[in-house]
Amino acid sequence: MNSKAATTPTQAYEDFVPSSKLVHGEHFDTIHIDIHGFKKEQLRVVLTSTGTLKISGQRPIGPTKWQRFLKEFPVVENCDRSKISAKFENGILHVKQPKLKTTVEKEKELSATLVENTPAAKRQKTTLRDEFGKQDNADIDTPAKEEPKETSPKTSCTRLCLPGRAAT
Repeated sequence: MNSKAATTPTQAYEDFVPSSKLVHGEHFDTIHIDIHGFKKEQLRVVLTSTGTLKISGQRPIGPTKWQRFLKEFPVVENCDRSKISAKFENGILHVKQPKLKTTVEKEKELSATLVENTPAAKRQKTTLRDEFGKQDNADIDTPAKEEPKETSPKTSCTRLCLPGRAAT
């Protein structure tokens, strides 16, 4: 018996290295990777347990030809790994690595909290609250002053005049 072997076309891969840059910011560092021609579904961003970001992608460029890339980046120091995010727009992949708060920033926040909770600060808040309360109560206790009613130049009406009726 002769059986025909099914021929499957083999896929050929074209590897390339996309351009990338790391931009340092005050609260986060961002990796920008230029991968025009790719779609979001064709990309993959993985954080390994060793602290490496593996960014890869592949897309078809012909019936049996694919284009692919793989780039690895070490996670920046002082990065909050649980908050790493990626955004793909206009052919550029942006991988944001938020920075952890430094001990200096934590100390500033702690000292600000302590200052707000000191007895003097609490007294100041209470004093302001009491002052506003006194003003509110004063408004309730004193009757509102009636403003003088305007008179119309055509009539000498001191009370409400309905149109077409003369004042009595």
